[in-house]
Amino acid sequence: MPLALDNNQHCTAMTATVLYCVSPNGDVSAIDAATGRELWRRATLLADLTEPLIPAGPDAPLYFAAPGGGVLSLERASGRVRWRTEPRGGFGGPPPELALIGDALYERYGYDRLVTLDVQNPPTAA
Repeated sequence: MPLALDNNQHCTAMTATVLYCVSPNGDVSAIDAATGRELWRRATLLADLTEPLIPAGPDAPLYFAAPGGGVLSLERASGRVRWRTEPRGGFGGPPPELALIGDALYERYGYDRLVTLDVQNPPTAA
């Protein structure tokens, strides 16, 4: 069955059963890899998100970075927003990047900015 994707969706992250797609406007969707059926879609209101960081484990959330230092965490199964941070500024530079080490989520953004977030105690609730 062919996938019904928007023209501008980027589908660059996959688990064993789900393909994750991100649109430039901030929409995120999950697609069943076996059937091509969309499982969920979420409008995040954060443009130009990175591809998701997908930690090991079926119940682990998805993490995304946005230009200017915004971070978003979504439930993997439903796409529900767990928490998010607002952009901090510093919108120039290369695309943001995320790394997860234990419970510390590191975000590099702008030209020279690095932020650490404790994923067990997120800075703001959804």
